[in-house]
Amino acid sequence: MLKKAVLLGLVAYVVLYFLFLFFNLHLIPIAWLDEVMGLDPGFRLANGQGYTSYFWPQKGTEDFFLAYLPIQPLMHYLHQLVLPFDIYWVRFPWAIYLLLGSILFYASMRKLGLSTLFSMGMLLLIINEKSLFETTRGVRVEPLIFLAICSAIYARIKNWPVLQSVVSTTLVFMHPDVWPIALVLYLDAIGSSYKAYKRSGKTIAIVLTPLTGTLLFLLFIDFDVVSFVGQFLHQGNDHSASGNLFHRLHAHFIDRFWPYYISQPWIPTLVYAAFVYAIYNIVHKQGNYLSYGVLVTHLVWCIILGPFPRYNSILIVLSLLLLAKPLYLMWKNLNPNIAHTALIGLCILSSADVVIRHTMAIVQREERNPYAVIHWLQEELPKEDTYLITGSDIAYYAMAEDTTAGYFLYNIPPYKYDFNKYARLLLLLDNKDSACTQLAEYHTTQGKWSKKFGKKTYKNLYLQEVKSPLAYAELLQRLDYKNRAEVESR
Repeated sequence: MLKKAVLLGLVAYVVLYFLFLFFNLHLIPIAWLDEVMGLDPGFRLANGQGYTSYFWPQKGTEDFFLAYLPIQPLMHYLHQLVLPFDIYWVRFPWAIYLLLGSILFYASMRKLGLSTLFSMGMLLLIINEKSLFETTRGVRVEPLIFLAICSAIYARIKNWPVLQSVVSTTLVFMHPDVWPIALVLYLDAIGSSYKAYKRSGKTIAIVLTPLTGTLLFLLFIDFDVVSFVGQFLHQGNDHSASGNLFHRLHAHFIDRFWPYYISQPWIPTLVYAAFVYAIYNIVHKQGNYLSYGVLVTHLVWCIILGPFPRYNSILIVLSLLLLAKPLYLMWKNLNPNIAHTALIGLCILSSADVVIRHTMAIVQREERNPYAVIHWLQEELPKEDTYLITGSDIAYYAMAEDTTAGYFLYNIPPYKYDFNKYARLLLLLDNKDSACTQLAEYHTTQGKWSKKFGKKTYKNLYLQEVKSPLAYAELLQRLDYKNRAEVESR
């Protein structure tokens, strides 16, 4: 009876998880930096302005965007061909990727011989994981990476090496943090294919897959490797590891998981256990592709990639896949009542962040509503004059379709626009600045419960104007310094 109740509870939670994800998709988070930066090149391409962006600080992005690997921007481009330019519909495909990845993750657990109940529990731990949940809502590349990794794992379990090779190659053009697991999955696909088919057409196809992917990429960038390397390395420097070996080890194994130690302490425990287990398997010559994938990912991240918390979901997925079978065997050997109670208890605890975020979205629904802000802005923005605007990221959704206007991020200099070429120089801030002329104000009533959450919303926004390019530049510098000081103090 307890087993059935736990299973029904887990299934109900997963269903509610995705229902609320889609219900509140436009509310949490409010429009933010990573969202509009990732969207802009693909949107501009779909809007006839070329594969360019004026957001990114790398030299040349205003002529041809090469600062980021192409899969995410090109997916945005494809989405914009069929979906409205709307904050909900921009986020919608990334929630679909999480849903599809979850289905494949669960299917992989079952194919590995794990029970329905335990597989559902593992799925719930993954979708509740802090960074995967936040990057899905925040429109980063991680949900697409999650789908790709789960596709490759499922292909590996089903012995489909060609598909495994294709997915591995696709991963290479998503983000550098998955290059280690992409390499391991690709080499494993070659080994599996050669063992099964020898020198067949399938093996040849697998060998040619990354070469084909590289050729397509080179054609896409018009073989301008020098510009790509320049822009890409410049962007990578902002996210690279630094310091001596001790500092990098501390950053990778300790700093990386803050604040997981408070909100989800089982996550770093899981990652540490998988790291030790991978080393044990390899030393005892029992290592499989997941053991090597976990170990190589740790090694590359420690040496090269800084402890950026939004990357963590990738390492966590790999760790859980590696530990799934041994954890299942341990769980099966427990007393059934203890095993089922422990599973449901861990699942309830892991859901706290998700429940809090959705509660926040419901309580703050009015002041998080982007459509009221966008409508207000479109009414207030200049109709006849050309203008530039910076500040709150929701402004991007209000003006992006106006090709005579420009939007940029004040906290990411150098700025690519020539201020002298625009008749109006505007800011949208959550406070009044004395150096500006006040044009319009947007306010929503904040309820007493809303104040308890203390998160940024659209409750107070001020559309402001600066009269001269020189004053604009000085104000932007001051805002940039203020933003950097705030980030460093966190």
